[in-house]
Amino acid sequence: MRNSFLASYRCIDNIYRKKSFSGQEINKFLSDLPSDEKPLTTKLVYGVIDKNIELSYIIKQYAKSVKPAILPVLQIGVYCFLYLSIPNPVAVNECVELTKAIGKSGVKSFVNAVLKNISNGIEQDKIKYPQDKKQYLSVKYSYPEWVVEQIIKDFGKDIAEKILSYEKDNNFFHIRVNLKKIAVQEFESLLKEQSVEYNRTVEDGFYVSGSLDGIKKDLYTVQSLSSLYVCKAFGDVKDKNLLDLCAAPGGKSVYLSSLGAKVTSCDIHPHRVELIKKYAKRMGESFDAMANDASKTNDSFVDKFDMVLCDVPCSGFGVADSKPDIKLFKTKEDIQSLAELQKQILQTASQYVKVGGTLVYSTCTIFKKENNDVVNEFLANNKNFVAEQINLDFEKTKEGYLQFLPYKDNTEGFFIAKIKRIC
Repeated sequence: MRNSFLASYRCIDNIYRKKSFSGQEINKFLSDLPSDEKPLTTKLVYGVIDKNIELSYIIKQYAKSVKPAILPVLQIGVYCFLYLSIPNPVAVNECVELTKAIGKSGVKSFVNAVLKNISNGIEQDKIKYPQDKKQYLSVKYSYPEWVVEQIIKDFGKDIAEKILSYEKDNNFFHIRVNLKKIAVQEFESLLKEQSVEYNRTVEDGFYVSGSLDGIKKDLYTVQSLSSLYVCKAFGDVKDKNLLDLCAAPGGKSVYLSSLGAKVTSCDIHPHRVELIKKYAKRMGESFDAMANDASKTNDSFVDKFDMVLCDVPCSGFGVADSKPDIKLFKTKEDIQSLAELQKQILQTASQYVKVGGTLVYSTCTIFKKENNDVVNEFLANNKNFVAEQINLDFEKTKEGYLQFLPYKDNTEGFFIAKIKRIC
């Protein structure tokens, strides 16, 4: 049995039982694996978590009752059948050996029989998906039904299916060049020298595929394209006093500082403030970073800042393709409670904006309840603020906001609103 199957099982089992973040769990297990086992382990963990609903639905057609300890074994097998090039008989054998490795030899025949039956069902096109449209979308793309219903409500059925069916190319990740250390043209030459596949995005950004181990760490940083656009929504930030209220791990604060803003960067947790400071040091930036509760008024901040960034806690459904545990653990009730917190933070943040100053509200989700509705309610209740034009060349909502959708914008699913204090 490959080490990657056992490591994947243990990681998936931990995620299910502890409701822990997939990224954190997988990093624990990858450190102990040989380098040639890491890619398959990563694919299996993220793949099974991402396709959890579909895999479980198929398994239920062939096994009415499955113990929690065995479910990840079967899911790993079915994921191999559907999404990997491992031959089905090999995958079955690996999963039988995995069953023995986790101390469940008594059910190895059950695992073998169920997986062989599912394999035959797939090969003979006998796997049945729901007829109901919402249930079909839920199973086929492995999103909870309440999420499907909400996306259909917000965007309509046609766009909803495009949103749900989108699959990110995980071979590529986005980086930002540290222009204080190296010119873009020089950095591009380094990418070519290292045989890194890349696509230019913005003037200081690239999607890249391959190892960057041969390039100095202070010359670039991994940062999403949407995150850069949040910062660019402000326009010219040079010499502006700018407050980043929910800043950790610090990417936006560091980038805004590099663009010339006088940044004050905050997070509610002191240990996360330390992450901001380490990030800034690595990238050669210097600014104030401190612990602060964004939901409570800080009298020393009132009327002090030209610009305020309010990148609020959210459900994260705009980045669910890279953080699939979001689909497992977030609930409909979470969205409502998050929206209330977002409203509170936005209202608090507005006190810190000078007359004539700008506030940018952003999330990494696609639900209007966390996005348009929060900002619209704020503007209705605060007549001293108005929506302001975002000078980025993307389709805007009717209110003038930006809602990035990965299937059409080549970004993560971020929301950005820019508002101005007029009196």
